[in-house]
Amino acid sequence: MTRAVRTVGPMFTVEDAVKLMIAHRISAVPVTEGERLVGLVTETDVLHLFARVMGVLEPSSRVDVLVRDEERGLGDVVRAIEASGARISSIVTLGTVGGAREVVLRLATIDPGAAIKALDELSKPGEAERDFRIRLGEGARERRDAEVARVREKFASKVA
Repeated sequence: MTRAVRTVGPMFTVEDAVKLMIAHRISAVPVTEGERLVGLVTETDVLHLFARVMGVLEPSSRVDVLVRDEERGLGDVVRAIEASGARISSIVTLGTVGGAREVVLRLATIDPGAAIKALDELSKPGEAERDFRIRLGEGARERRDAEVARVREKFASKVA
């Protein structure tokens, strides 16, 4: 039994190729121009692009935030992080969680402490009017603090 080969053209977006790969449960899509093969989009290509978009290929920290009002809430989050002195290297919004938009921020620092403190100040308990809240996984602050201490110790031993 022969199946039809699914292809995309060179003007298709990566998103189009990914939708095709998911819909048909295939790991690669040939890129054709007319009858000629001009390329191939693979799962590895998509994974590499995802890693670049998420900023994981550079030293950085990830902070997840739930934003209730995307327009005003996200602006407040960005301003707080910038005011803390941290630089945002990427922002990705995911689906809705309980009526809030999940936002993944990649900060260009291995020590996001100042940014997290600034965000914590925006979401103090009892401030129900806030349109967002910080969500760090169970033990995330402890893991972050331990990692920062480990990196500082590593660099301190090289300097000494």
